[in-house]
Amino acid sequence: MRKRLLALVIGLGLIGFGSQFRLVKITDRDMFPGLRPGDWVLLGPGSPQKGDVVQLTDPTDSSRSLLRRVRATSGDRVRYEAGRLSVNGEALRVREMTQSLGFALRSEENGWLVRRRSVRDRSTGFDGQVPEGQVFLMADARDEAIDSRWWGPLEKGTLGKRVWYRWGDSDTWRSGGAWYGRDGPWKVPEPEAPGPNAIPSRPGGVR
Repeated sequence: MRKRLLALVIGLGLIGFGSQFRLVKITDRDMFPGLRPGDWVLLGPGSPQKGDVVQLTDPTDSSRSLLRRVRATSGDRVRYEAGRLSVNGEALRVREMTQSLGFALRSEENGWLVRRRSVRDRSTGFDGQVPEGQVFLMADARDEAIDSRWWGPLEKGTLGKRVWYRWGDSDTWRSGGAWYGRDGPWKVPEPEAPGPNAIPSRPGGVR
């Protein structure tokens, strides 16, 4: 009897836990290149932290569901200008990975990729503090999707589940799966050795 009761409790617990998760297929390019059309993401519970990708209802269209990345939380000062993001006066670590078809792919915080137009910045700027209980969200496709730069910070209570895992095709910059919508870190290339025509440095500096 006890074994059956234990099995029942465990079974109900697993069902309850499993009901907190669901699979969603990516259909848009708002979070490109980390999340691409055709990818699958596992959404689950959890308090979103900086860098997490979360689901939310589009503030401008209640029939549409979006994914956005948390870039700042309560009390943070956010500034976005000319494609550069800083939080509390500190610019985020950004490294350009490659340029292709008019877009630049950059790693941000060495944890995920963002995509921007190489020539024309179509995004809007933002400079303000995140109020208590709110978060500042951004799309990874910075010039192609709207986010808190337009909406402003959003209440945490309006957010849905967060991305626990992503499955999709692998390429140079990402593997077939990634936890929490993060594909980094990427190894920083070693400095190239001086070429045969390089001018040797002198002891004590250049004179």
